[in-house]
Amino acid sequence: MCGDGARDSTRGKRDERRGCRNICATAAAFAQLYNFAYFGLWNSSELKKKPDRARSSQGHFFFRKFCEELKRKYQAGLVQLYDTPCGVVFNSDVIFSCLSDANAAGKILFGNLGVLSVDNALEGKGYVEMTGIDPETSLDFCKAIQNKGGRYLEAQLQGSKKEAEDGNLVVLTAGDHSLFEKCQTCFKAMGKTAFYLGNVGYAAKMNMVINLVNSISMIGLSEAFGLADRSGLSAKNVLEILNVTNIACPYLQRKADRIVRRDFQNPEHALQHMQKDIKLCLDLSNTLKQPLLMASTANEILKNARRMGFDGQDSSCIYMKTKF
Repeated sequence: MCGDGARDSTRGKRDERRGCRNICATAAAFAQLYNFAYFGLWNSSELKKKPDRARSSQGHFFFRKFCEELKRKYQAGLVQLYDTPCGVVFNSDVIFSCLSDANAAGKILFGNLGVLSVDNALEGKGYVEMTGIDPETSLDFCKAIQNKGGRYLEAQLQGSKKEAEDGNLVVLTAGDHSLFEKCQTCFKAMGKTAFYLGNVGYAAKMNMVINLVNSISMIGLSEAFGLADRSGLSAKNVLEILNVTNIACPYLQRKADRIVRRDFQNPEHALQHMQKDIKLCLDLSNTLKQPLLMASTANEILKNARRMGFDGQDSSCIYMKTKF
């Protein structure tokens, strides 16, 4: 596993660490027959007073309390630290990468002392990209990995922070099927099911489709509560009735509960990440010339909410924008 400073600003680094813990709290699972590694950002202050660094492990474990478990494994000698991404590659068979965006993931691959910086280091090894990226970027990563003799699998993660902590994520994969089979123990540790969707790019596209549904649903829910508030209805009554209708689902119920409690801290899905997901959908729609009218409107709503200073808060904070 490795964390490499992928953003320039201190705030950006904090966001990446937070996002990694939220999305991948249980994403470090390791089969006994292979050395697996993980590139991500984490809070290393409790482990070492040094910047985020590369980590690799042999054994079978995963993190439910990310930093605490990592510290315990490190003290038990089950986690190896490396100064650079290429150092991890030399000592691993399969490398997982889960960062905040395509730019951060690209720096791990193509940057100085990155994964691709040494010839033949990836020969016969696997690279699993779990960062939320667009299909074209994923294809570029795949070609670069394959040109170095490696195998590539994109693995997009669907689920909330709570589902990540409970190991109930849904894993959407595409690419090298043999690598998909090799990583089954990892996927079983981090999620309740894993889908193999075919060629590289299809997992990213499926992830976009699901994220688009989530984003538009979230905005619709927020506006509904805004209308209820303006018309004098009790938000608690709205939630109570919503929970017994046929449109109730865990996602909307959790978000509605946050709106009623005005609890937007400790995000399941931070506002800026939802806007990033919508932007990826719009980029794909432009390529395919597929109109996305509601997604375009949703993107403007999210951008406006970010301008109002809601970055870092749960996406349900969109409700607050409806009050102005």
